[in-house]
Amino acid sequence: TLASAGADKTIIFWDVATGEQQRTCTAPSMIKGLDFSPVSPHLISAGGSATIKSWDVVSGEALQTWKGHGGTIRSVVVSWDGKKCATSGDKAGDKAVSVWDVESGKLVRTLTPKNFMGGPVAWMPDNDRLVFGSADVQIWDTTTG
Repeated sequence: TLASAGADKTIIFWDVATGEQQRTCTAPSMIKGLDFSPVSPHLISAGGSATIKSWDVVSGEALQTWKGHGGTIRSVVVSWDGKKCATSGDKAGDKAVSVWDVESGKLVRTLTPKNFMGGPVAWMPDNDRLVFGSADVQIWDTTTG
């Protein structure tokens, strides 16, 4: 399964083998980021309304909604073990990176990197460290901040 989304607030799930559309879901605002869980049939979306949603890939049903940042969320990424999710705010919003517990939807930690302008975020394979790209590249340990 492949997912696409954008300013029209619609997530489209596609069958990769056939190229056919499987289903659509409607999010509360434009979508800036999507990431699949590597260990469960879930998709995480984030975007314009500072809202993060967890979706069931099979049914298309919204499972959880989390509220976080002070503005648009630029990116979302699920950890390699599927237990955590990181989101990044944009330069007009809170300029922060938030770490979430995927199962509970609770905010675990908020990181405020120096000179962060809301760039991409990626998990290191150890599931504890995040790499941020913005004015420079930074690596943060999410267990200690």
